Amino acid sequence: MLLYVLMKGVSLSDMARYIPKTSFHTIHKEFYLHNPSVLNRFLTTKLSEMFSTLKSRHLAAERNPDLFKNVTLNLDGHDSRIIYVNADKKSMYSYKLKKSGFRVQVCADMNNMVFFVSAPAPCRDYNDGTMLLRMSIQNKIHKLDCVALDGGADELQYENFCYPIRKMRGIALTAEEKVYNEIFGSFRSRIESYFGEMQSTFTKFSHTVVNKVSEKETFEVQYKLACLLMNIKSFVALRNIPTEQHHTSWFQDGFDYPNKTEQETMYTLPNIKVKLSQSKDLLATRKAFFDMAISPHTQAADDDMVSGDDDRENEVGKIVDHRGEGGEREYNVIQKSSGLSMATWTSAYNISGERVVEYLKFI
Repeated sequence: MLLYVLMKGVSLSDMARYIPKTSFHTIHKEFYLHNPSVLNRFLTTKLSEMFSTLKSRHLAAERNPDLFKNVTLNLDGHDSRIIYVNADKKSMYSYKLKKSGFRVQVCADMNNMVFFVSAPAPCRDYNDGTMLLRMSIQNKIHKLDCVALDGGADELQYENFCYPIRKMRGIALTAEEKVYNEIFGSFRSRIESYFGEMQSTFTKFSHTVVNKVSEKETFEVQYKLACLLMNIKSFVALRNIPTEQHHTSWFQDGFDYPNKTEQETMYTLPNIKVKLSQSKDLLATRKAFFDMAISPHTQAADDDMVSGDDDRENEVGKIVDHRGEGGEREYNVIQKSSGLSMATWTSAYNISGERVVEYLKFI
């Protein structure tokens, strides 16, 4: 329900459609307000340590345009529509939104993995340059990192920052400088695309939803939580991690999280790979059945299709997936021992070596 609020941008009062208002307020208070500093530190640590390392940033930077292969991080400000009950409305004015709002500085690597997020601040009095000075960025990046900025901070003259070439009064930019700025602007657009994806995923932070905030710390935690979830989404896509059946169970109508007793009796339903494999096998078996000539040996052939000649082949019909590495690797196999097909996870010790070799040839 807390995730639903972030994704749909609904208010606490709107949640009364699904749960009594007092009950949801208790959940919200317990999660966000019970110990906000601990939760904030937890999210900050996960952002900085789980998805982006110095090595991964430099490897990702190899895909940058030739002029910017030294750049490992992008930093930019993002404004969100806010009604902050504890602040002067004029101080919240955002020139981007033409309304009141909070601004945060978001730093992401070349894979658009958010590395850190600044504390939110009222938009009018905190431009990107001011926030850069307040956030102590030197304590957050490595000395081998290079951060791309939009040029809002005039005083930057360090090798750890990359920004467009500014035009001096009375002096025109050279053709080379113009090309540099054009390529830089295109290169910087990737963090803008991140903001667009985030706003479409978490409507709460879009420019169309107005958030009423009584605690600035709550907004900060919610924003960092959204960034962390976006990192997970990007990491799953980047590493091509398959979606298992239990990952999507909560999408189903009437789903409820099982207690310990229920977990002990649950069995795994086949995922899409298993279902397609079962369908293909059934069609092949059906074709073989109808192509088979009617003869006194038909019954024996039918028996062979069900029982087989070898107990081990009955036990492991076909390997369709695997997980883990080395000695921890498990295989998802279709069991056929009782005339039924059911996919289960089992270790390599329970499967013949020939089966494993055959499977590995085709992945």
